[in-house]
Amino acid sequence: MVLRSFGVFFLVSFLFLQENVDRVLAVVGENSILKSDVIQSAQQLARQSGVGVDPSSEQYSFLTEQALEFLINQNVVFEIAEKDTLVVVSGEEVSSALDRYVGGLVAEIGSEELLEGAIGKSIRQFKNESRDDVYKNLLFEKYQQKFMQQIGITRPEVATFYNEYQDSLPPSPATVNYSLIEIPILPGVAAKQNSLNFLLAIIDSLQSGVDFSILANKYSDDPGSASVGGELGYIRRGLLVKEFEEVAFELGKDEISSPFESPFGYHVVQLMDRQGEKISVRHILRTITPTENDKNVALDEIRSVYNYVKEHSSSFDSLAIHYSNMHKNLSGIYDRVVDSHIPKYILDNIEYLSDSSVSYPFESDRGSFMLAFIYGRSESTMPSLENSWSYIENLALQHKAQKLFSEKISELKMGIYIKVFQ
Repeated sequence: MVLRSFGVFFLVSFLFLQENVDRVLAVVGENSILKSDVIQSAQQLARQSGVGVDPSSEQYSFLTEQALEFLINQNVVFEIAEKDTLVVVSGEEVSSALDRYVGGLVAEIGSEELLEGAIGKSIRQFKNESRDDVYKNLLFEKYQQKFMQQIGITRPEVATFYNEYQDSLPPSPATVNYSLIEIPILPGVAAKQNSLNFLLAIIDSLQSGVDFSILANKYSDDPGSASVGGELGYIRRGLLVKEFEEVAFELGKDEISSPFESPFGYHVVQLMDRQGEKISVRHILRTITPTENDKNVALDEIRSVYNYVKEHSSSFDSLAIHYSNMHKNLSGIYDRVVDSHIPKYILDNIEYLSDSSVSYPFESDRGSFMLAFIYGRSESTMPSLENSWSYIENLALQHKAQKLFSEKISELKMGIYIKVFQ
Protein backbone atom coordinates (compact mmCIF):
# COMPACT_ATOMS: atom_id res chain seq x y z
CA MET A 1 0.00 0.00 0.00
CA VAL A 2 1.31 3.44 -0.90
CA LEU A 3 0.40 5.50 2.12
CA ARG A 4 -0.28 8.91 0.74
CA SER A 5 -3.49 10.91 0.50
CA PHE A 6 -5.23 10.80 -2.87
CA GLY A 7 -8.90 11.69 -2.29
CA VAL A 8 -11.22 10.73 -5.11
CA PHE A 9 -8.56 8.48 -6.68
CA PHE A 10 -8.59 6.51 -3.46
CA LEU A 11 -12.37 6.12 -3.72
CA VAL A 12 -12.18 5.06 -7.37
CA SER A 13 -9.53 2.44 -6.63
CA PHE A 14 -11.62 0.85 -3.91
CA LEU A 15 -14.76 0.81 -6.05
CA PHE A 16 -12.72 -0.82 -8.82
CA LEU A 17 -11.36 -3.41 -6.39
CA GLN A 18 -14.87 -4.34 -5.28
CA GLU A 19 -15.43 -5.74 -8.76
CA ASN A 20 -12.11 -7.60 -8.98
CA VAL A 21 -10.77 -10.51 -6.97
CA ASP A 22 -7.59 -9.59 -5.11
CA ARG A 23 -4.57 -11.83 -5.66
CA VAL A 24 -0.81 -11.97 -5.14
CA LEU A 25 1.15 -10.34 -7.98
CA ALA A 26 4.64 -10.71 -6.54
CA VAL A 27 6.60 -12.14 -3.61
CA VAL A 28 9.68 -10.38 -2.26
CA GLY A 29 11.48 -12.32 0.45
CA GLU A 30 8.78 -13.07 3.01
CA ASN A 31 6.41 -10.34 1.80
CA SER A 32 3.59 -10.54 -0.74
CA ILE A 33 2.42 -7.72 -3.02
CA LEU A 34 -1.31 -7.81 -3.73
CA LYS A 35 -3.19 -6.58 -6.76
CA SER A 36 -4.93 -4.06 -4.48
CA ASP A 37 -1.54 -2.66 -3.40
CA VAL A 38 -0.49 -2.18 -7.03
CA ILE A 39 -3.77 -0.52 -8.03
CA GLN A 40 -3.56 1.97 -5.15
CA SER A 41 0.02 2.79 -6.08
CA ALA A 42 -0.96 3.17 -9.75
CA GLN A 43 -3.80 5.52 -8.78
CA GLN A 44 -1.30 7.73 -6.97
CA LEU A 45 1.02 7.78 -9.99
CA ALA A 46 -1.97 8.58 -12.22
CA ARG A 47 -2.86 11.54 -10.07
CA GLN A 48 0.71 12.85 -10.06
CA SER A 49 0.92 12.47 -13.86
CA GLY A 50 -2.53 13.87 -14.61
CA VAL A 51 -3.55 10.60 -16.27
CA GLY A 52 -7.14 9.35 -16.23
CA VAL A 53 -8.03 6.38 -14.03
CA ASP A 54 -9.61 4.24 -16.77
CA PRO A 55 -8.14 0.76 -16.05
CA SER A 56 -8.46 -0.22 -19.71
CA SER A 57 -6.18 2.53 -21.03
CA GLU A 58 -2.64 1.80 -22.27
CA GLN A 59 -1.16 4.60 -20.20
CA TYR A 60 -2.79 3.25 -17.06
CA SER A 61 -1.37 -0.19 -17.84
CA PHE A 62 2.09 1.37 -18.04
CA LEU A 63 1.55 3.10 -14.69
CA THR A 64 0.52 -0.23 -13.18
CA GLU A 65 3.83 -1.74 -14.29
CA GLN A 66 5.66 1.20 -12.73
CA ALA A 67 3.67 0.79 -9.52
CA LEU A 68 4.54 -2.91 -9.27
CA GLU A 69 8.23 -2.15 -9.79
CA PHE A 70 8.08 0.55 -7.10
CA LEU A 71 6.47 -1.83 -4.60
CA ILE A 72 9.01 -4.55 -5.37
CA ASN A 73 11.80 -2.04 -4.74
CA GLN A 74 10.13 -0.90 -1.53
CA ASN A 75 9.90 -4.45 -0.22
CA VAL A 76 13.51 -5.16 -1.19
CA VAL A 77 14.62 -2.20 0.90
CA PHE A 78 12.29 -3.26 3.72
CA GLU A 79 13.92 -6.71 3.86
CA ILE A 80 17.31 -5.05 4.42
CA ALA A 81 16.22 -2.09 6.54
CA GLU A 82 14.41 -4.29 9.07
CA LYS A 83 17.78 -5.90 9.90
CA ASP A 84 19.62 -2.56 10.14
CA THR A 85 19.92 -1.68 13.84
CA LEU A 86 20.59 1.97 12.93
CA VAL A 87 17.21 2.33 11.20
CA VAL A 88 14.47 2.35 13.83
CA VAL A 89 10.77 3.23 13.57
CA SER A 90 9.00 3.74 16.90
CA GLY A 91 5.39 3.01 17.77
CA GLU A 92 4.86 6.76 18.27
CA GLU A 93 5.96 7.42 14.70
CA VAL A 94 3.63 4.73 13.34
CA SER A 95 0.64 6.10 15.28
CA SER A 96 1.34 9.69 14.25
CA ALA A 97 1.78 8.74 10.58
CA LEU A 98 -1.47 6.74 10.67
CA ASP A 99 -3.36 9.70 12.14
CA ARG A 100 -1.98 12.06 9.49
CA TYR A 101 -2.71 9.59 6.70
CA VAL A 102 -6.31 8.89 7.70
CA GLY A 103 -6.88 12.55 8.53
CA GLY A 104 -5.77 13.49 5.02
CA LEU A 105 -8.12 10.93 3.47
CA VAL A 106 -11.04 12.20 5.55
CA ALA A 107 -10.28 15.81 4.59
CA GLU A 108 -10.13 15.02 0.86
CA ILE A 109 -13.10 12.63 0.69
CA GLY A 110 -15.28 14.81 2.92
CA SER A 111 -16.11 12.89 6.08
CA GLU A 112 -15.33 9.79 8.10
CA GLU A 113 -18.65 8.29 6.98
CA LEU A 114 -17.78 8.69 3.28
CA LEU A 115 -14.34 7.18 3.85
CA GLU A 116 -15.78 4.20 5.69
CA GLY A 117 -18.30 3.72 2.89
CA ALA A 118 -15.52 3.82 0.28
CA ILE A 119 -13.30 1.27 2.00
CA GLY A 120 -16.11 -0.90 3.31
CA LYS A 121 -14.85 -1.00 6.89
CA SER A 122 -14.54 1.16 9.99
CA ILE A 123 -11.68 3.64 10.34
CA ARG A 124 -10.49 1.70 13.39
CA GLN A 125 -10.30 -1.52 11.38
CA PHE A 126 -8.64 0.31 8.48
CA LYS A 127 -6.01 1.76 10.83
CA ASN A 128 -5.28 -1.61 12.39
CA GLU A 129 -4.93 -3.25 8.97
CA SER A 130 -2.71 -0.38 7.76
CA ARG A 131 -0.22 -0.41 10.65
CA ASP A 132 2.19 -2.84 9.02
CA ASP A 133 2.04 -0.89 5.74
CA VAL A 134 2.75 2.38 7.54
CA TYR A 135 5.62 0.73 9.40
CA LYS A 136 7.12 -0.54 6.12
CA ASN A 137 6.72 2.86 4.48
CA LEU A 138 8.45 4.68 7.34
CA LEU A 139 11.24 2.11 7.46
CA PHE A 140 11.79 2.49 3.70
CA GLU A 141 11.92 6.29 4.00
CA LYS A 142 14.36 6.18 6.91
CA TYR A 143 16.66 3.75 5.14
CA GLN A 144 16.56 5.92 2.02
CA GLN A 145 17.31 9.04 4.06
CA LYS A 146 20.19 7.31 5.83
CA PHE A 147 21.66 6.25 2.48
CA MET A 148 21.22 9.65 0.84
CA GLN A 149 22.65 11.57 3.77
CA GLN A 150 25.98 9.91 3.03
CA ILE A 151 26.02 11.29 -0.52
CA GLY A 152 27.97 14.47 -1.22
CA ILE A 153 28.53 16.45 -4.38
CA THR A 154 31.46 18.48 -5.72
CA ARG A 155 31.41 21.83 -7.51
CA PRO A 156 32.46 20.25 -10.82
CA GLU A 157 29.57 17.75 -10.51
CA VAL A 158 27.12 20.61 -9.98
CA ALA A 159 28.46 22.41 -13.05
CA THR A 160 28.24 19.24 -15.14
CA PHE A 161 24.64 18.68 -14.00
CA TYR A 162 23.72 22.27 -14.90
CA ASN A 163 25.33 22.08 -18.34
CA GLU A 164 23.44 18.86 -19.09
CA TYR A 165 20.01 19.87 -17.77
CA GLN A 166 19.93 23.69 -17.88
CA ASP A 167 17.31 23.83 -20.64
CA SER A 168 14.88 21.71 -18.64
CA LEU A 169 15.44 23.14 -15.15
CA PRO A 170 12.34 24.76 -13.61
CA PRO A 171 12.56 28.38 -12.44
CA SER A 172 13.89 28.74 -8.94
CA PRO A 173 10.84 29.59 -6.79
CA ALA A 174 10.37 32.73 -4.76
CA THR A 175 11.65 32.14 -1.24
CA VAL A 176 11.79 33.79 2.16
CA ASN A 177 14.44 33.75 4.88
CA TYR A 178 13.03 33.85 8.39
CA SER A 179 13.49 32.63 11.95
CA LEU A 180 10.80 31.31 14.26
CA ILE A 181 10.26 31.12 18.00
CA GLU A 182 7.54 28.75 19.20
CA ILE A 183 6.42 28.54 22.81
CA PRO A 184 4.08 25.60 23.51
CA ILE A 185 1.00 25.81 25.69
CA LEU A 186 1.95 23.08 28.15
CA PRO A 187 -0.58 21.48 30.46
CA GLY A 188 0.24 22.16 34.08
CA VAL A 189 -0.29 20.05 37.18
CA ALA A 190 -3.98 20.96 37.39
CA ALA A 191 -4.67 19.89 33.79
CA LYS A 192 -2.94 16.53 34.29
CA GLN A 193 -4.74 15.95 37.58
CA ASN A 194 -8.11 16.64 35.93
CA SER A 195 -7.50 13.89 33.34
CA LEU A 196 -6.13 11.48 35.93
CA ASN A 197 -9.07 12.03 38.28
CA PHE A 198 -11.51 11.41 35.45
CA LEU A 199 -9.95 8.02 34.67
CA LEU A 200 -9.85 7.09 38.34
CA ALA A 201 -13.62 7.67 38.37
CA ILE A 202 -13.87 5.49 35.22
CA ILE A 203 -12.05 2.66 37.02
CA ASP A 204 -14.50 2.95 39.94
CA SER A 205 -17.35 2.52 37.44
CA LEU A 206 -15.66 -0.50 35.86
CA GLN A 207 -15.14 -2.11 39.24
CA SER A 208 -18.81 -1.60 40.05
CA GLY A 209 -19.75 -3.56 36.93
CA VAL A 210 -20.27 -0.95 34.20
CA ASP A 211 -19.31 -2.35 30.78
CA PHE A 212 -15.93 -1.17 29.48
CA SER A 213 -17.18 -0.67 25.91
CA ILE A 214 -20.04 1.57 27.05
CA LEU A 215 -17.66 3.85 28.96
CA ALA A 216 -15.15 3.90 26.09
CA ASN A 217 -17.86 4.81 23.60
CA LYS A 218 -19.09 7.63 25.80
CA TYR A 219 -15.90 9.05 27.29
CA SER A 220 -12.78 8.03 25.30
CA ASP A 221 -10.99 10.82 23.43
CA ASP A 222 -9.60 8.39 20.85
CA PRO A 223 -11.80 8.99 17.77
CA GLY A 224 -10.49 5.89 16.04
CA SER A 225 -11.61 3.43 18.72
CA ALA A 226 -14.28 5.09 20.89
CA SER A 227 -17.11 4.17 18.52
CA VAL A 228 -16.21 0.45 18.81
CA GLY A 229 -15.88 0.33 22.55
CA GLY A 230 -12.22 1.28 22.64
CA GLU A 231 -11.06 -1.85 20.80
CA LEU A 232 -7.75 -1.64 18.93
CA GLY A 233 -7.81 -5.22 17.60
CA TYR A 234 -4.73 -7.44 17.46
CA ILE A 235 -1.50 -5.45 17.37
CA ARG A 236 2.01 -6.87 17.40
CA ARG A 237 4.75 -5.63 19.69
CA GLY A 238 6.65 -2.63 18.36
CA LEU A 239 3.74 -0.83 16.71
CA LEU A 240 2.37 0.94 19.79
CA VAL A 241 3.87 3.82 21.73
CA LYS A 242 6.39 2.65 24.31
CA GLU A 243 4.42 3.69 27.39
CA PHE A 244 1.31 1.87 26.11
CA GLU A 245 3.19 -1.33 25.28
CA GLU A 246 4.99 -1.46 28.61
CA VAL A 247 1.63 -1.63 30.38
CA ALA A 248 -0.50 -3.56 27.88
CA PHE A 249 1.90 -6.46 27.33
CA GLU A 250 2.23 -7.03 31.09
CA LEU A 251 -1.50 -7.44 31.70
CA GLY A 252 -3.21 -10.77 32.20
CA LYS A 253 -6.28 -11.74 30.18
CA ASP A 254 -9.25 -9.47 31.04
CA GLU A 255 -7.07 -7.47 33.47
CA ILE A 256 -7.62 -3.71 33.57
CA SER A 257 -4.65 -1.38 34.11
CA SER A 258 -4.31 1.55 36.43
CA PRO A 259 -4.28 4.94 34.65
CA PHE A 260 -0.96 5.68 32.95
CA GLU A 261 0.40 8.50 30.81
CA SER A 262 1.61 8.41 27.18
CA PRO A 263 2.35 11.22 24.70
CA PHE A 264 -1.38 11.17 23.85
CA GLY A 265 -2.71 11.59 27.40
CA TYR A 266 -3.86 9.19 30.14
CA HIS A 267 -5.09 5.66 29.36
CA VAL A 268 -6.90 2.80 30.99
CA VAL A 269 -6.30 -0.48 29.11
CA GLN A 270 -7.87 -3.92 29.23
CA LEU A 271 -6.17 -6.95 27.69
CA MET A 272 -8.74 -9.05 25.84
CA ASP A 273 -6.54 -11.76 24.28
CA ARG A 274 -2.94 -12.67 23.50
CA GLN A 275 -1.50 -14.57 20.52
CA GLY A 276 2.27 -14.80 20.83
CA GLU A 277 3.69 -11.32 20.27
CA LYS A 278 0.26 -9.93 19.35
CA ILE A 279 -2.31 -8.67 21.81
CA SER A 280 -5.94 -7.65 21.49
CA VAL A 281 -6.70 -4.66 23.72
CA ARG A 282 -9.24 -1.96 24.31
CA HIS A 283 -8.60 1.34 25.99
CA ILE A 284 -10.09 4.60 27.17
CA LEU A 285 -8.02 7.70 26.42
CA ARG A 286 -8.36 10.99 28.19
CA THR A 287 -6.33 13.74 26.56
CA ILE A 288 -4.69 16.36 28.76
CA THR A 289 -6.25 19.71 27.91
CA PRO A 290 -4.29 22.79 29.05
CA THR A 291 -6.25 25.11 31.30
CA GLU A 292 -6.83 28.80 30.61
CA ASN A 293 -4.09 29.51 33.12
CA ASP A 294 -1.66 27.28 31.15
CA LYS A 295 -2.49 29.28 28.03
CA ASN A 296 -1.90 32.58 29.83
CA VAL A 297 1.51 31.37 31.05
CA ALA A 298 2.62 30.70 27.45
CA LEU A 299 1.12 33.99 26.25
CA ASP A 300 2.96 35.96 28.93
CA GLU A 301 6.22 34.27 27.92
CA ILE A 302 5.84 35.01 24.20
CA ARG A 303 4.94 38.64 24.95
CA SER A 304 8.03 38.94 27.11
CA VAL A 305 10.19 37.53 24.30
CA TYR A 306 8.53 39.88 21.80
CA ASN A 307 9.28 42.94 23.93
CA TYR A 308 12.89 41.84 24.26
CA VAL A 309 13.56 41.12 20.56
CA LYS A 310 11.98 44.41 19.51
CA GLU A 311 14.90 46.10 21.22
CA HIS A 312 17.49 43.36 20.59
CA SER A 313 16.67 41.92 17.16
CA SER A 314 20.17 40.46 16.78
CA SER A 315 19.34 37.96 19.54
CA PHE A 316 16.34 36.45 17.69
CA ASP A 317 18.28 33.58 16.11
CA SER A 318 19.97 32.54 19.33
CA LEU A 319 16.60 32.53 21.10
CA ALA A 320 15.11 30.47 18.24
CA ILE A 321 17.85 27.86 18.68
CA HIS A 322 17.36 27.95 22.47
CA TYR A 323 13.64 27.18 22.20
CA SER A 324 14.29 24.55 19.55
CA ASN A 325 16.66 22.73 21.90
CA MET A 326 14.28 23.13 24.82
CA HIS A 327 11.02 22.02 23.19
CA LYS A 328 12.09 20.17 20.01
CA ASN A 329 9.48 22.13 18.06
CA LEU A 330 9.39 24.41 15.00
CA SER A 331 11.64 27.05 16.57
CA GLY A 332 14.67 27.62 14.36
CA ILE A 333 16.29 29.39 11.40
CA TYR A 334 14.79 28.87 7.93
CA ASP A 335 16.70 29.81 4.78
CA ARG A 336 15.21 30.11 1.28
CA VAL A 337 11.87 28.50 2.08
CA VAL A 338 9.20 28.40 -0.62
CA ASP A 339 5.86 29.92 0.45
CA SER A 340 4.02 26.67 -0.33
CA HIS A 341 6.25 24.86 2.19
CA ILE A 342 5.35 27.25 5.02
CA PRO A 343 2.35 26.32 7.24
CA LYS A 344 -0.59 28.63 6.56
CA TYR A 345 -0.81 29.89 10.14
CA ILE A 346 2.81 31.09 9.82
CA LEU A 347 2.54 32.42 6.28
CA ASP A 348 -0.57 34.45 7.15
CA ASN A 349 1.44 36.28 9.79
CA ILE A 350 4.63 36.94 7.82
CA GLU A 351 3.71 37.44 4.15
CA TYR A 352 3.09 41.20 4.56
CA LEU A 353 5.99 41.91 6.90
CA SER A 354 8.78 44.13 5.60
CA ASP A 355 12.35 42.84 5.59
CA SER A 356 14.22 42.83 8.92
CA SER A 357 11.08 43.01 11.02
CA VAL A 358 9.43 40.90 13.70
CA SER A 359 5.82 39.76 13.72
CA TYR A 360 3.40 40.27 16.57
CA PRO A 361 2.86 37.17 18.72
CA PHE A 362 0.34 34.84 17.07
CA GLU A 363 -1.33 31.56 17.99
CA SER A 364 -0.68 28.47 15.88
CA ASP A 365 -2.91 25.47 15.33
CA ARG A 366 -0.36 23.33 17.20
CA GLY A 367 -1.28 24.49 20.70
CA SER A 368 1.43 27.15 20.88
CA PHE A 369 2.29 30.83 20.40
CA MET A 370 4.84 32.01 17.85
CA LEU A 371 7.03 34.91 16.77
CA ALA A 372 8.67 35.23 13.37
CA PHE A 373 11.50 37.46 12.16
CA ILE A 374 11.76 38.14 8.43
CA TYR A 375 15.21 38.71 6.97
CA GLY A 376 14.39 39.02 3.28
CA ARG A 377 12.75 37.55 0.19
CA SER A 378 14.00 36.48 -3.22
CA GLU A 379 11.90 36.52 -6.40
CA SER A 380 11.42 33.60 -8.79
CA THR A 381 14.08 33.52 -11.49
CA MET A 382 15.48 31.31 -14.23
CA PRO A 383 18.35 29.53 -12.51
CA SER A 384 21.99 29.94 -13.42
CA LEU A 385 25.21 29.04 -11.64
CA GLU A 386 25.62 32.73 -10.83
CA ASN A 387 22.22 33.53 -9.34
CA SER A 388 20.96 30.15 -8.04
CA TRP A 389 23.96 28.06 -7.02
CA SER A 390 22.34 26.58 -3.90
CA TYR A 391 19.16 25.73 -5.79
CA ILE A 392 21.05 23.98 -8.60
CA GLU A 393 23.37 22.27 -6.12
CA ASN A 394 20.35 20.81 -4.33
CA LEU A 395 18.81 19.57 -7.60
CA ALA A 396 22.12 18.03 -8.63
CA LEU A 397 22.53 16.34 -5.26
CA GLN A 398 18.99 14.90 -5.44
CA HIS A 399 19.64 13.63 -8.96
CA LYS A 400 22.90 11.97 -7.93
CA ALA A 401 21.44 10.48 -4.74
CA GLN A 402 18.41 9.04 -6.55
CA LYS A 403 20.65 7.49 -9.19
CA LEU A 404 22.92 5.90 -6.59
CA PHE A 405 19.96 4.70 -4.56
CA SER A 406 18.47 3.01 -7.62
CA GLU A 407 21.81 1.30 -8.20
CA LYS A 408 21.84 0.22 -4.55
CA ILE A 409 18.39 -1.36 -4.91
CA SER A 410 19.53 -3.25 -8.01
CA GLU A 411 22.47 -4.57 -5.99
CA LEU A 412 20.22 -5.59 -3.08
CA LYS A 413 17.89 -7.47 -5.42
CA MET A 414 20.68 -9.90 -6.24
CA GLY A 415 20.49 -11.36 -2.72
CA ILE A 416 16.71 -11.51 -2.22
CA TYR A 417 14.13 -13.98 -3.51
CA ILE A 418 11.78 -12.22 -5.94
CA LYS A 419 8.96 -13.92 -7.83
CA VAL A 420 6.53 -12.04 -10.12
CA PHE A 421 3.31 -13.77 -11.16
CA GLN A 422 1.82 -12.99 -14.55
